[in-house]
Amino acid sequence: MNPKSDSMQRYLKVLKPFFIRNAIIAAIGFGILIFIDYIVEGSFFRNFIHMRHVYPLIIIGYILASEGTLWIDKWVSRKFASKSSLPDITLFKIGITLAFYFVLYHLFYFLITPEPFTRKTLVTISISIVYVILIDLILIISRYKDKLQKEKEANALLKEEKLKSDLHALQNQLNPHFLFNSLNVLVSEIYDDADKAVKYIGQLSDIFRYVLQSSDKFTVPLQKELEFLEAYIYLYKVRYGDALNIEIDENLKKIQAEIPPLVLQILVENCLKHNKIIPTDPLTIFIKQDNGYILVENNLLKKTETFSTTTGLTNIRRRYSLLKNMDIFVEETPTHFRVKVPVIDDR
Repeated sequence: MNPKSDSMQRYLKVLKPFFIRNAIIAAIGFGILIFIDYIVEGSFFRNFIHMRHVYPLIIIGYILASEGTLWIDKWVSRKFASKSSLPDITLFKIGITLAFYFVLYHLFYFLITPEPFTRKTLVTISISIVYVILIDLILIISRYKDKLQKEKEANALLKEEKLKSDLHALQNQLNPHFLFNSLNVLVSEIYDDADKAVKYIGQLSDIFRYVLQSSDKFTVPLQKELEFLEAYIYLYKVRYGDALNIEIDENLKKIQAEIPPLVLQILVENCLKHNKIIPTDPLTIFIKQDNGYILVENNLLKKTETFSTTTGLTNIRRRYSLLKNMDIFVEETPTHFRVKVPVIDDR
Protein backbone atom coordinates (compact mmCIF):
# COMPACT_ATOMS: atom_id res chain seq x y z
CA MET A 1 0.00 0.00 0.00
CA ASN A 2 1.17 3.55 -0.79
CA PRO A 3 2.83 5.23 2.25
CA LYS A 4 1.21 8.56 1.31
CA SER A 5 -2.19 6.87 1.24
CA ASP A 6 -1.54 5.34 4.68
CA SER A 7 -0.50 8.72 6.03
CA MET A 8 -3.61 10.37 4.59
CA GLN A 9 -5.86 7.71 6.14
CA ARG A 10 -4.26 8.25 9.54
CA TYR A 11 -4.81 12.01 9.29
CA LEU A 12 -8.43 11.49 8.27
CA LYS A 13 -8.96 9.10 11.17
CA VAL A 14 -7.62 11.72 13.59
CA LEU A 15 -9.51 14.65 12.03
CA LYS A 16 -12.84 12.87 11.52
CA PRO A 17 -14.07 13.32 15.14
CA PHE A 18 -13.03 17.00 14.97
CA PHE A 19 -15.05 17.66 11.80
CA ILE A 20 -18.10 15.71 13.00
CA ARG A 21 -18.05 17.46 16.39
CA ASN A 22 -17.80 20.94 14.90
CA ALA A 23 -20.34 20.25 12.15
CA ILE A 24 -22.86 19.39 14.87
CA ILE A 25 -21.91 22.51 16.86
CA ALA A 26 -22.22 24.71 13.75
CA ALA A 27 -25.61 23.26 12.80
CA ILE A 28 -27.07 23.71 16.28
CA GLY A 29 -25.47 27.16 16.54
CA PHE A 30 -27.07 28.27 13.28
CA GLY A 31 -30.42 27.01 14.52
CA ILE A 32 -30.00 29.03 17.72
CA LEU A 33 -29.25 32.22 15.75
CA ILE A 34 -32.38 31.75 13.66
CA PHE A 35 -34.34 31.08 16.87
CA ILE A 36 -33.00 34.30 18.42
CA ASP A 37 -34.18 36.24 15.34
CA TYR A 38 -37.62 34.75 15.82
CA ILE A 39 -37.74 35.72 19.52
CA VAL A 40 -36.50 39.27 18.97
CA GLU A 41 -37.76 40.17 15.49
CA GLY A 42 -40.78 37.88 15.19
CA SER A 43 -39.46 36.28 12.01
CA PHE A 44 -37.01 33.48 11.25
CA PHE A 45 -35.27 35.10 8.27
CA ARG A 46 -36.02 38.84 8.47
CA ASN A 47 -32.43 39.81 9.31
CA PHE A 48 -30.72 36.83 7.72
CA ILE A 49 -29.55 38.66 4.56
CA HIS A 50 -28.60 41.76 6.50
CA MET A 51 -26.63 39.73 9.10
CA ARG A 52 -25.25 37.08 6.74
CA HIS A 53 -21.64 38.25 7.29
CA VAL A 54 -22.10 38.13 11.09
CA TYR A 55 -23.62 34.66 11.46
CA PRO A 56 -20.55 32.76 10.20
CA LEU A 57 -18.37 34.71 12.62
CA ILE A 58 -20.66 33.87 15.54
CA ILE A 59 -20.67 30.19 14.56
CA ILE A 60 -16.87 30.28 14.35
CA GLY A 61 -17.00 31.79 17.83
CA TYR A 62 -19.08 28.82 19.02
CA ILE A 63 -16.53 26.41 17.56
CA LEU A 64 -13.58 28.30 19.03
CA ALA A 65 -15.29 28.39 22.42
CA SER A 66 -15.92 24.64 22.37
CA GLU A 67 -12.47 23.68 21.10
CA GLY A 68 -10.86 26.13 23.49
CA THR A 69 -12.75 24.60 26.40
CA LEU A 70 -11.61 21.11 25.43
CA TRP A 71 -8.02 22.29 25.07
CA ILE A 72 -8.19 23.99 28.51
CA ASP A 73 -9.65 20.81 30.02
CA LYS A 74 -6.83 18.67 28.57
CA TRP A 75 -4.09 21.16 29.49
CA VAL A 76 -5.25 21.62 33.09
CA SER A 77 -5.74 17.86 33.57
CA ARG A 78 -2.26 17.13 32.22
CA LYS A 79 -0.57 19.97 34.10
CA PHE A 80 -2.16 19.73 37.54
CA ALA A 81 -3.75 16.26 37.83
CA SER A 82 -1.04 14.93 40.14
CA LYS A 83 -0.72 18.12 42.19
CA SER A 84 -4.27 19.14 43.09
CA SER A 85 -7.57 17.64 44.20
CA LEU A 86 -10.45 17.14 41.75
CA PRO A 87 -12.59 20.04 43.15
CA ASP A 88 -9.63 22.45 42.91
CA ILE A 89 -8.88 21.37 39.35
CA THR A 90 -12.55 21.73 38.36
CA LEU A 91 -12.80 25.25 39.81
CA PHE A 92 -9.56 26.22 38.09
CA LYS A 93 -10.89 24.93 34.76
CA ILE A 94 -14.12 26.91 35.19
CA GLY A 95 -12.17 30.09 35.99
CA ILE A 96 -9.89 29.81 32.97
CA THR A 97 -12.81 28.87 30.71
CA LEU A 98 -14.87 31.91 31.79
CA ALA A 99 -11.87 34.17 31.21
CA PHE A 100 -11.48 32.62 27.75
CA TYR A 101 -15.18 33.26 27.00
CA PHE A 102 -14.82 36.89 28.13
CA VAL A 103 -11.91 37.48 25.74
CA LEU A 104 -13.72 35.70 22.91
CA TYR A 105 -16.87 37.71 23.52
CA HIS A 106 -15.00 41.05 23.27
CA LEU A 107 -13.17 39.87 20.17
CA PHE A 108 -16.33 38.99 18.27
CA TYR A 109 -18.75 41.64 19.53
CA PHE A 110 -16.52 44.69 19.80
CA LEU A 111 -13.52 44.18 17.51
CA ILE A 112 -14.99 42.26 14.55
CA THR A 113 -18.67 43.24 14.57
CA PRO A 114 -19.08 46.36 16.70
CA GLU A 115 -22.71 47.21 17.34
CA PRO A 116 -24.72 49.00 20.07
CA PHE A 117 -25.66 46.93 23.11
CA THR A 118 -29.29 46.18 22.29
CA ARG A 119 -31.89 43.74 23.59
CA LYS A 120 -31.01 41.43 20.72
CA THR A 121 -27.33 41.59 21.68
CA LEU A 122 -28.20 40.65 25.27
CA VAL A 123 -30.41 37.73 24.16
CA THR A 124 -27.78 36.53 21.67
CA ILE A 125 -25.00 36.67 24.25
CA SER A 126 -27.08 34.96 26.94
CA ILE A 127 -28.34 32.11 24.74
CA SER A 128 -24.94 31.68 23.10
CA ILE A 129 -23.17 31.38 26.45
CA VAL A 130 -25.74 28.87 27.71
CA TYR A 131 -25.44 26.89 24.47
CA VAL A 132 -21.64 26.83 24.49
CA ILE A 133 -21.56 25.84 28.16
CA LEU A 134 -24.02 23.00 27.54
CA ILE A 135 -22.05 21.76 24.53
CA ASP A 136 -18.82 21.97 26.50
CA LEU A 137 -20.34 20.11 29.43
CA ILE A 138 -21.44 17.34 27.07
CA LEU A 139 -17.98 17.16 25.50
CA ILE A 140 -16.18 17.21 28.84
CA ILE A 141 -18.51 14.60 30.36
CA SER A 142 -18.00 12.43 27.27
CA ARG A 143 -14.24 12.80 27.57
CA TYR A 144 -14.40 12.05 31.30
CA LYS A 145 -16.43 8.89 30.62
CA ASP A 146 -13.86 7.81 28.01
CA LYS A 147 -11.11 8.40 30.55
CA LEU A 148 -12.96 6.34 33.18
CA GLN A 149 -13.52 3.55 30.65
CA LYS A 150 -9.81 3.49 29.76
CA GLU A 151 -8.88 3.41 33.45
CA LYS A 152 -11.40 0.60 34.00
CA GLU A 153 -9.92 -1.36 31.09
CA ALA A 154 -6.39 -0.74 32.37
CA ASN A 155 -7.37 -1.90 35.88
CA ALA A 156 -9.07 -4.98 34.41
CA LEU A 157 -5.91 -5.75 32.44
CA LEU A 158 -3.77 -5.37 35.55
CA LYS A 159 -6.18 -7.59 37.49
CA GLU A 160 -6.05 -10.21 34.73
CA GLU A 161 -2.24 -10.12 34.68
CA LYS A 162 -2.15 -10.50 38.47
CA LEU A 163 -4.61 -13.39 38.23
CA LYS A 164 -2.41 -15.11 35.66
CA SER A 165 0.66 -14.52 37.80
CA ASP A 166 -1.05 -15.90 40.92
CA LEU A 167 -2.38 -18.97 39.10
CA HIS A 168 0.98 -19.75 37.52
CA ALA A 169 2.64 -19.39 40.91
CA LEU A 170 0.15 -21.84 42.44
CA GLN A 171 0.60 -24.38 39.64
CA ASN A 172 4.38 -24.11 39.71
CA GLN A 173 4.23 -24.66 43.46
CA LEU A 174 2.74 -28.11 42.84
CA ASN A 175 4.79 -29.46 39.97
CA PRO A 176 8.18 -29.94 41.71
CA HIS A 177 6.44 -31.71 44.62
CA PHE A 178 4.62 -34.09 42.27
CA LEU A 179 7.72 -34.86 40.19
CA PHE A 180 9.80 -35.53 43.29
CA ASN A 181 7.28 -38.10 44.57
CA SER A 182 7.06 -39.81 41.17
CA LEU A 183 10.84 -40.17 40.93
CA ASN A 184 10.91 -41.75 44.37
CA VAL A 185 8.44 -44.40 43.21
CA LEU A 186 10.47 -44.99 40.04
CA VAL A 187 13.65 -45.62 42.04
CA SER A 188 11.83 -48.25 44.09
CA GLU A 189 10.51 -50.03 40.98
CA ILE A 190 13.91 -50.13 39.27
CA TYR A 191 15.23 -52.13 42.22
CA ASP A 192 12.13 -54.37 42.58
CA ASP A 193 11.15 -55.20 38.97
CA ALA A 194 13.13 -53.97 35.94
CA ASP A 195 10.45 -54.98 33.40
CA LYS A 196 7.73 -53.08 35.22
CA ALA A 197 10.13 -50.16 35.54
CA VAL A 198 10.30 -49.85 31.73
CA LYS A 199 6.50 -49.53 31.46
CA TYR A 200 6.57 -47.27 34.49
CA ILE A 201 9.03 -44.95 32.73
CA GLY A 202 6.68 -44.80 29.71
CA GLN A 203 3.76 -43.81 31.93
CA LEU A 204 5.91 -41.34 33.80
CA SER A 205 7.00 -39.79 30.50
CA ASP A 206 3.34 -39.27 29.54
CA ILE A 207 2.70 -37.69 32.92
CA PHE A 208 5.64 -35.30 32.61
CA ARG A 209 4.47 -34.32 29.13
CA TYR A 210 0.99 -33.53 30.44
CA VAL A 211 2.37 -31.52 33.35
CA LEU A 212 4.51 -29.44 30.98
CA GLN A 213 1.72 -28.94 28.44
CA SER A 214 -0.79 -27.88 31.08
CA SER A 215 1.58 -25.62 33.01
CA ASP A 216 0.48 -22.50 31.10
CA LYS A 217 -3.24 -23.39 31.12
CA PHE A 218 -5.72 -22.36 33.79
CA THR A 219 -8.20 -25.10 32.88
CA VAL A 220 -8.03 -28.30 30.84
CA PRO A 221 -10.71 -30.65 29.43
CA LEU A 222 -11.95 -33.06 32.08
CA GLN A 223 -11.27 -36.03 29.76
CA LYS A 224 -7.59 -35.05 29.49
CA GLU A 225 -7.32 -34.73 33.26
CA LEU A 226 -8.87 -38.18 33.72
CA GLU A 227 -6.44 -39.73 31.20
CA PHE A 228 -3.58 -38.15 33.10
CA LEU A 229 -5.04 -39.36 36.40
CA GLU A 230 -5.22 -42.96 35.15
CA ALA A 231 -1.53 -42.84 34.22
CA TYR A 232 -0.76 -41.38 37.62
CA ILE A 233 -2.79 -44.08 39.40
CA TYR A 234 -0.90 -46.76 37.47
CA LEU A 235 2.34 -45.61 39.11
CA TYR A 236 0.93 -46.20 42.57
CA LYS A 237 -0.89 -49.42 41.66
CA VAL A 238 2.46 -50.84 40.58
CA ARG A 239 3.87 -49.97 43.96
CA TYR A 240 0.99 -50.89 46.28
CA GLY A 241 -0.86 -53.61 44.35
CA ASP A 242 -4.06 -54.84 46.03
CA ALA A 243 -3.50 -52.56 49.00
CA LEU A 244 -4.84 -49.69 46.89
CA ASN A 245 -8.19 -49.57 45.07
CA ILE A 246 -9.13 -46.53 42.98
CA GLU A 247 -12.44 -46.52 41.10
CA ILE A 248 -13.28 -43.84 38.53
CA ASP A 249 -16.92 -43.41 37.47
CA GLU A 250 -17.14 -44.02 33.70
CA ASN A 251 -19.85 -41.34 33.42
CA LEU A 252 -17.24 -38.71 34.26
CA LYS A 253 -15.62 -39.29 30.86
CA LYS A 254 -18.85 -38.22 29.12
CA ILE A 255 -18.98 -34.80 30.77
CA GLN A 256 -18.00 -31.88 28.49
CA ALA A 257 -16.40 -29.60 31.03
CA GLU A 258 -13.11 -28.13 32.22
CA ILE A 259 -11.14 -28.40 35.42
CA PRO A 260 -7.95 -26.76 36.73
CA PRO A 261 -4.98 -28.99 35.82
CA LEU A 262 -3.66 -31.50 38.38
CA VAL A 263 -6.61 -30.98 40.75
CA LEU A 264 -7.67 -34.63 40.79
CA GLN A 265 -4.06 -35.77 41.10
CA ILE A 266 -3.63 -33.55 44.15
CA LEU A 267 -6.74 -35.01 45.78
CA VAL A 268 -5.63 -38.59 45.14
CA GLU A 269 -2.16 -37.76 46.39
CA ASN A 270 -3.74 -36.25 49.50
CA CYS A 271 -5.51 -39.57 50.17
CA LEU A 272 -2.28 -41.53 49.73
CA LYS A 273 -0.29 -39.18 51.91
CA HIS A 274 -2.56 -39.19 54.96
CA ASN A 275 -3.74 -42.79 55.05
CA LYS A 276 -2.17 -46.19 55.68
CA ILE A 277 -1.93 -48.42 52.61
CA ILE A 278 -1.80 -52.06 53.70
CA PRO A 279 -3.04 -55.28 52.01
CA THR A 280 -5.06 -56.39 55.05
CA ASP A 281 -7.13 -53.19 55.02
CA PRO A 282 -6.97 -51.65 51.52
CA LEU A 283 -7.33 -47.93 50.94
CA THR A 284 -10.27 -47.37 48.58
CA ILE A 285 -10.76 -44.13 46.66
CA PHE A 286 -13.92 -43.34 44.69
CA ILE A 287 -13.97 -40.61 42.02
CA LYS A 288 -17.44 -39.83 40.66
CA GLN A 289 -19.78 -37.05 39.57
CA ASP A 290 -22.11 -35.36 42.02
CA ASN A 291 -24.48 -32.66 40.70
CA GLY A 292 -21.97 -30.46 38.89
CA TYR A 293 -19.11 -31.49 41.15
CA ILE A 294 -16.50 -34.21 41.17
CA LEU A 295 -16.49 -36.15 44.42
CA VAL A 296 -13.26 -37.74 45.63
CA GLU A 297 -13.96 -39.99 48.61
CA ASN A 298 -11.81 -42.42 50.57
CA ASN A 299 -12.21 -44.63 53.62
CA LEU A 300 -10.31 -43.25 56.60
CA LEU A 301 -7.20 -45.19 57.55
CA LYS A 302 -5.34 -42.32 59.13
CA LYS A 303 -1.65 -42.58 59.75
CA THR A 304 -0.72 -42.09 63.39
CA GLU A 305 1.80 -39.36 62.56
CA THR A 306 1.61 -37.33 59.39
CA PHE A 307 3.07 -33.89 58.92
CA SER A 308 0.45 -31.81 57.12
CA THR A 309 0.51 -28.24 55.88
CA THR A 310 -2.82 -28.59 53.98
CA THR A 311 -0.94 -27.15 50.99
CA GLY A 312 -2.86 -29.25 48.46
CA LEU A 313 -6.40 -28.34 49.51
CA THR A 314 -5.44 -24.70 50.10
CA ASN A 315 -3.93 -24.55 46.63
CA ILE A 316 -7.05 -26.00 45.00
CA ARG A 317 -9.33 -23.66 46.95
CA ARG A 318 -7.32 -20.59 45.92
CA ARG A 319 -7.23 -21.59 42.26
CA TYR A 320 -11.01 -22.04 42.10
CA SER A 321 -11.49 -18.75 43.92
CA LEU A 322 -9.25 -16.88 41.50
CA LEU A 323 -10.66 -18.53 38.38
CA LYS A 324 -14.41 -18.50 38.91
CA ASN A 325 -15.00 -17.35 42.49
CA MET A 326 -16.00 -20.95 43.29
CA ASP A 327 -15.30 -22.94 46.42
CA ILE A 328 -14.63 -26.58 47.19
CA PHE A 329 -16.34 -28.65 49.89
CA VAL A 330 -14.48 -30.76 52.41
CA GLU A 331 -16.18 -33.22 54.76
CA GLU A 332 -14.72 -35.68 57.26
CA THR A 333 -16.69 -38.34 59.11
CA PRO A 334 -15.40 -41.03 61.48
CA THR A 335 -15.14 -43.43 58.52
CA HIS A 336 -14.70 -41.35 55.36
CA PHE A 337 -13.05 -38.22 53.96
CA ARG A 338 -14.73 -36.40 51.05
CA VAL A 339 -13.76 -33.48 48.83
CA LYS A 340 -16.05 -32.01 46.16
CA VAL A 341 -14.60 -29.77 43.44
CA PRO A 342 -16.76 -28.01 40.83
CA VAL A 343 -16.44 -28.65 37.12
CA ILE A 344 -16.27 -25.58 34.89
CA ASP A 345 -18.68 -25.42 31.97
CA ASP A 346 -16.62 -25.05 28.78
CA ARG A 347 -19.44 -23.58 26.70
